[in-house]
Amino acid sequence: MCFVLYTASAQDTLNISGMPESPEKRDLRVSLNADGSKFVQFILWNQVWVRHFENNPGTMVNDNPTNYTTDIALRRIRAIALLNLSPRYRFFVNLGIDNQTYNTGGGTGSGPTGMGKRADFYYHDAYNEYTLIPDKNQTSGEASNFTLNIGAGLHGWNGVSRMYNGNGITTLGIDIMPPSATTDLTDQFGRQLGMYVRGHWSNLSYRFAANKPFATNLIPQVGGPAVDNNSKGNLAYSSYLTYNFWERESQDVSVFSFNYLGSKKVLNIGSGFYTTANATMSQPSEGIFKNHAITILGADVFLDMPTGHRGAAFTTYISYYSYRLGPNYVRNIGLMNPGVPDPNFTGQRGFGAGNSQLIAGTGDVWYGQAGYLIPKVEYLPRLQPFVALFSRNFDAVNQSGNTYQAGVNFLIDHHRSKITFQFDSRPIYDDVSRRIFRRGKEFYLGAQLFF
Repeated sequence: MCFVLYTASAQDTLNISGMPESPEKRDLRVSLNADGSKFVQFILWNQVWVRHFENNPGTMVNDNPTNYTTDIALRRIRAIALLNLSPRYRFFVNLGIDNQTYNTGGGTGSGPTGMGKRADFYYHDAYNEYTLIPDKNQTSGEASNFTLNIGAGLHGWNGVSRMYNGNGITTLGIDIMPPSATTDLTDQFGRQLGMYVRGHWSNLSYRFAANKPFATNLIPQVGGPAVDNNSKGNLAYSSYLTYNFWERESQDVSVFSFNYLGSKKVLNIGSGFYTTANATMSQPSEGIFKNHAITILGADVFLDMPTGHRGAAFTTYISYYSYRLGPNYVRNIGLMNPGVPDPNFTGQRGFGAGNSQLIAGTGDVWYGQAGYLIPKVEYLPRLQPFVALFSRNFDAVNQSGNTYQAGVNFLIDHHRSKITFQFDSRPIYDDVSRRIFRRGKEFYLGAQLFF
């Protein structure tokens, strides 16, 4: 996800990383009046991945049984604009594509619009926001202890946790992990249509939203797990509160940084929720359907601080989630997954094809990550090794499972230009016993550039 930083000054600017910018940096900005208080500003962002990973047993890629996949993919390409019409009123739009590979992200079949080609270009964000109580008194210029902003449109001002509001540019690892339980089901890549309020009261930052989830209409099998079906059309409500012990993070943006590279000293705790009635459906006996609410609770802690000398820094994030999604609800996600089930496979089949793994389900999730920014060495890129753990315990399977991650960031120009290498080891569940019977290896090399 991308974001825009806004304050009430004529020198306001989009700030992607959330860190202080170099004095030499120049923005893509067009002033609309003489003093520059009204303007349009643009940002371009690109993430490219090279991948090699082990497919789950029973996978077919391009109609061929396939054990391993190697490819080059476009993870994110974005064009972002902020239209600042006054010190109080602004419009934010974020357009682009996601997840284009050689055989996914486009159409089907062959030809110029076929498999993997011409990925959909769509709005990620498109919302208006008005400042009711600004961060500075417009007459005296004194800082306000309480701020209030209201917005509406297609937005990502989500509840639950920092991870549910994660910034894809300033991740510690190669990507946001784990993704939200509802991603691309009842939301559009983490966004829903709705209204929100946000601001801060002293060191407490808050956000609340009331949204209309995108429609789902899956029909459950008799005696099977709950599936996504929100045909009754209930609203969804969400919130996330954070308390800032040290520096107060800017929360004029919809997403949070996970990696300040030692430019801030931040210690935050947070808690939030997402809830909507009649969001999933089960069929305990033939012809008898039951609706179930989705309730997600989250709590987390984030630490980022400089350590020692020569720009060294330590960052860590720990979060817990309680998922109540309906009886035995479970969801597999394979990011840019090239594989489908092989109908002719006769061996021990994995639960899900390709690189998919269990991401969400009724049960509990823990996630933690930590990284260390190595002290500066003149004329060399900064190095930042990191590790992460994603642990889940879902009712629909018979064994808890962990995904392990480790890697290193090569920071050429902070987050503005960086290369990330990452290794993942994910659990593969048997399709019948729902127990782990092997692990899948994944290797990633990612390159990011934005300006």
